[in-house]
Amino acid sequence: MVTAEGWFERTDLVSEAERKLWDAQLDQPRQLNPVYIGPPDPASGAAWELDRQIRAGLIRQILLGRGPDPNPCVLRLEGARITEELSLEASRLACPLDLRGCYFDERISFEQTRAPAIYLTNCNIPNGISADQVCTLNSFELSGSEIRNGVTMLAARIGGQLLMTSTKIFKEDGVSLSAQGLTVQKGAVFRSFVSEGKVVFTGSTFGRGLNMGAAKLTKSNDGFALDAHRLNVKGSLYLKNGFRAEGEVDLTGTRVQGVLRFTGGRFERSGAQVSRNRVLGLARVIVEQNAYLDREFYANGTVHLLDAQIGGSLRCQGGTFTNDTDTAIYAAGITVGRDVELSKANAEQGEDPRGFSADGKVVLSDAKIGGKLDCSGGSFKNEQSIAIDAKGLTAGSVIFSDQSRLDGTVDLRRVQVSGRLQAGICLQASQVRLKGLTYASLGDEAPDLKKRLQWLRGKEYIPQVYRQLASVYQSQGDKGDAKRILVAGESAQFRKRAWPIKVLGWIFRGTVGYGYYPALVLVWLVGLEVVGGVLFSFLRSDMLLAPIYINPFTDRADFHHPLGSITGAHGETDHGYPAYQPWLYTLDLLLPVVNLRQSDIWIPHRAAEWCSIIFIIAGWALATALVVGLGSMFTRDRQDPNTSIP
Repeated sequence: MVTAEGWFERTDLVSEAERKLWDAQLDQPRQLNPVYIGPPDPASGAAWELDRQIRAGLIRQILLGRGPDPNPCVLRLEGARITEELSLEASRLACPLDLRGCYFDERISFEQTRAPAIYLTNCNIPNGISADQVCTLNSFELSGSEIRNGVTMLAARIGGQLLMTSTKIFKEDGVSLSAQGLTVQKGAVFRSFVSEGKVVFTGSTFGRGLNMGAAKLTKSNDGFALDAHRLNVKGSLYLKNGFRAEGEVDLTGTRVQGVLRFTGGRFERSGAQVSRNRVLGLARVIVEQNAYLDREFYANGTVHLLDAQIGGSLRCQGGTFTNDTDTAIYAAGITVGRDVELSKANAEQGEDPRGFSADGKVVLSDAKIGGKLDCSGGSFKNEQSIAIDAKGLTAGSVIFSDQSRLDGTVDLRRVQVSGRLQAGICLQASQVRLKGLTYASLGDEAPDLKKRLQWLRGKEYIPQVYRQLASVYQSQGDKGDAKRILVAGESAQFRKRAWPIKVLGWIFRGTVGYGYYPALVLVWLVGLEVVGGVLFSFLRSDMLLAPIYINPFTDRADFHHPLGSITGAHGETDHGYPAYQPWLYTLDLLLPVVNLRQSDIWIPHRAAEWCSIIFIIAGWALATALVVGLGSMFTRDRQDPNTSIP
């Protein structure tokens, strides 16, 4: 007879299953073994007859210590059909609940329940579970169970582990697992977990990590497969080895004290994502160790890493990031303690030999990388636009190899590299922006100087990039190449000017090397002196050069002045003027300031006159080029002493 409080007596039991459960509580040695009602095949549980049915009220009575044993050790049951609603709301259970392979006719309620532990494994629960504010001393497990109409665990407190290995939860047009504010003391395992509907972990805490390896999250109606922003994971976070999400995985603001590993994870857009392309939200995450988006990782949409902080390395070797109409990776302002590896893995170390691949823009602007940015062997594709946006990035070293594939512009403006820059030949002048790029050294495998200079010749002239490269060569003791770089920079400047300025540039370069080779003036001077000496010796013999007091074209035709009568036997003319010396005469024409009196006494006529004018102009040009070149050199030294080349 049912008591006034609603409790059952043994005589009230209506099925063999209920009597087995009642008697098992009296048989102390058997309490540790499950009460076997029938084969645990819950998929067909709705058809189980009375002999396998147990009313939920009896289970509740035993759990509250009102059954045959007031101090039950555990309630373990296998292969039963639980009729009526199992409601344990606001109850304190006297023992753990362990149901295996059972079928539930109605919804289960654990709201505000306090229990030593709850295990519902390999069960079929067609009407869902309400477990808001449930509190367990040990674990809460739903492994292998199939649950429809969702599970709610708002503000639940799990003292042990939360186990949902191979659990399947379905909720059409809604949230399949709602666990905002959940706290799990010893970690959560969701390996091979399946959800058709949205999973929500907003603001939850996982004490020893969260493992969702090989989980499948699909059919979200609002575009979010996993809404888990502001998680606190006091261990490692795994979405790896076959993890798949159709819809955005939002981990914005999450803190992970261990490793963030998404190796082999697959993140795809769902049909509900109409207005956004983001599939993985990691903005402002804090990861104290390494983050892995590598080895068969796949994202079909934007991976958002805005202002993320990673204490170790960000490894993306073998990862594929595709968003051909937008940004593949948005990591502006990211801080990484060690390396960012957007490269090809080392096959010799047994790693996946496939390289990093991005189809869409990769944004690393204002990133701070303590180690290296390694893009060797990586593929970056964003044709007709920017493939890599690294404006303002700082790093210990930046590496591109000849195997790096770049289809699009690489923006390295204001990048600061405290160590080595290795650019290879993959960066062409038409696809790289270098204004403000600084670096301390160049990689050993970088191309020769000629190819380096081709790398600097972009669409616009930027003097800083030439001075930066020259300073590196100078710091390595190669002052000759440093000068050649600076000269190439000046040539690039004049190539961008109008043609009259270009002509002046050619003269400026040929005469004094834009001020970096002032000794070239002496070469030109010696060459002109030799040419002039020979030329004016020939012109004098034809009387096209004559003393100032004789005009060979106006004096009488029969008036003849033999050469000896003009020069004299002692090196002077008959009138006491200096004797004609073609070499001194040439030098007098070439030196604008110095007066050797040769050009004052000996007057050119006809062809000699034109030759003299040419030599005077050449002399003034050389002098002007020398003065301007030296002045430019001193001005450059004051503006940028790091590129002062003696």
